[in-house]
Amino acid sequence: MKKFIIEESEKDRILSLHKNLLSEQTQSNDREKLEGYINAKCLTGGDLYKDSNNKFYYGRKTKNNDGYVKFFADDTYEITKNDGTKSTSTYTCQKYMDVVTKTTSDKEKIDGNWKTKQELMSSGVDENDINDTTLYEKHPSKDWYKLKKSTTKLGDVAARASTISSKMTDLTGGFDFNRCKEIIDYYYNMSRDTQGTGAEFLKDPEFKNFKRNVQSCINYKEGKKGIFNIVGHSTTKKIEVLTDPSKTPRDWYLAKPLKN
Repeated sequence: MKKFIIEESEKDRILSLHKNLLSEQTQSNDREKLEGYINAKCLTGGDLYKDSNNKFYYGRKTKNNDGYVKFFADDTYEITKNDGTKSTSTYTCQKYMDVVTKTTSDKEKIDGNWKTKQELMSSGVDENDINDTTLYEKHPSKDWYKLKKSTTKLGDVAARASTISSKMTDLTGGFDFNRCKEIIDYYYNMSRDTQGTGAEFLKDPEFKNFKRNVQSCINYKEGKKGIFNIVGHSTTKKIEVLTDPSKTPRDWYLAKPLKN
């Protein structure tokens, strides 16, 4: 294997470039942090400066005008009194830290597709379903939840859907409310799992037939009573979500129940 020999001068040049890059990154981070402190109103009455070593600091006169204080990004400050004496100490900007913590938390929540229990319930998810550990995963340290990603194979999903659809016509005369409730609940759960089993089910030929059956269930009435009046609160909420285009993906959206 051929060896490459690097001259000492070239090594020095590369190391110098690397040090300069690290220095620039540090300066940028320091400035960004101090600007955050300024925006949070922790640092007031002064301005942002850079010293002879290219180190950013926030400088202003002391409150009683007997000296000058420099606040650095490492949460230390230095006071130089008018008589030349110096002292150093530390400070904190809790408002800035709270913003950073919230931003980090929000990013984790969005990236992980987590939702609070209240957010899920307001979108039509039944609290019993949220508490069902076979359906929903709970965040290890926060009160957040998300639908579990299913490891079910596509064939199993189609078979399950086909089985449920066939149950609707078991009785003479057509649909049955209990079976309709089952397929609406199942369809709803699939529509929420847009990254897992639900996404797989969309690709299956059985999906369109299954969706038509769910729509028929929603439209079905027994006398003057429609499915809204009979299936119970939890499924009613799910129907409201499935028939709201602002809350349900287009492929899963269903029309509102037919009126008399």
